[in-house]
Amino acid sequence: MKYLYLAVSSVVLAYLIIILFVYFYLGAFKDGLFNGQGTLTHPDGSFYTGAFKDNKFHGQGTLTYPD
Repeated sequence: MKYLYLAVSSVVLAYLIIILFVYFYLGAFKDGLFNGQGTLTHPDGSFYTGAFKDNKFHGQGTLTYPD
């Protein structure tokens, strides 16, 4: 399981930098995309924990909102 993916492409790298400043993802990557189990935290404090496939929620997971 990888927690950090370093991209060669400047476009992909810029995309990852934007994601890092707005969202925080901790989980598995495959081919540079969110794949497998992980947690994505949104700027408003809500977070999704569960399965991802090709950067999208996939299968079972839980979306939790801040109180």
